[in-house]
Amino acid sequence: TSDFKVYYRPLAAGIHVDTLVFFMNSDSTSGDTVLLSGYSYDPALSYFQGFEGTFPPEKWTNTTITGHAWERSSSYKNSGTYSAKFTGSGYSGYQGTLITPVLDLTNGTTDSLKYYLKNDEWYGDQNECHVYISTDLGSSWTLITSHTTDVDDFTKYSHSLEELYSQTDSTLIKFLG
Repeated sequence: TSDFKVYYRPLAAGIHVDTLVFFMNSDSTSGDTVLLSGYSYDPALSYFQGFEGTFPPEKWTNTTITGHAWERSSSYKNSGTYSAKFTGSGYSGYQGTLITPVLDLTNGTTDSLKYYLKNDEWYGDQNECHVYISTDLGSSWTLITSHTTDVDDFTKYSHSLEELYSQTDSTLIKFLG
């Protein structure tokens, strides 16, 4: 029995199927064949946003609805130096939105939204974060999820955007704090 690793670096995005043939010992007449398959994504089609630079990031919209907007924070961060944080100086009634730039979901095959969230409860006041999607440049919004319970540590959340939402080149994601 032998363990070995196989690294495969496709040159194009999409589904790939290939065959690996290997020979054991010096017997070059009876190769064993393994069928390999996998998916490769094009980094040019993916979108990642950190909060290390200016805030809000380029083409993002940060809007105060009542009381406060989102801010860049170095005291609450998951990785890097900064994160986006919604904060208020009172216990209720404050809302603000942080909206992504327009995203094109027409080219991907497995679009998903992934983010880390820490959602503290402060002496009986539960912070909330609601996540929405718009596939028509913000004319209408559909709730993806609501975070309404205490999350003491940064937790990764992932939501498929394939099955429930239209794949358009006019998509926005909104975080409502």
